[in-house]
Amino acid sequence: MSDQSAREEEQRLEAAAAATHVPPSRVRYFVRVGLVRPSRVEGRVPFFGEAELAQLRRIRRLRDDLGLNTAGIEIALRLRDEIESLRRELGKASAKGPVLVTRARPSGASGSRRSRPATATDLDTGGSDGRL
Repeated sequence: MSDQSAREEEQRLEAAAAATHVPPSRVRYFVRVGLVRPSRVEGRVPFFGEAELAQLRRIRRLRDDLGLNTAGIEIALRLRDEIESLRRELGKASAKGPVLVTRARPSGASGSRRSRPATATDLDTGGSDGRL
């Protein structure tokens, strides 16, 4: 895709807002707090490409459908980016050969996996009558 055709696919803020069903003032706010970055800015006019429009749609769903506030949206987007990064790394590693995935033990964990106190049924000695 040429640089000219890429620019033709970009939309001004108002058109991006209409395309994503997000009010222009809210798009400006999302840009100001760093939840979305315009693909380019000419003078003071921001332009948004398809990736930025997709990000605005994700933000709208997180806010309107799930009721997340700005901090929650930021965390959800960061986690999504991290998951995508891990998926790419896993894809690269699996292309090289079999992948061994291990689960790290939480810090401070002892040899026991028990997270609740032992009960009498947990202490069954294996007698044939089922009593202790």
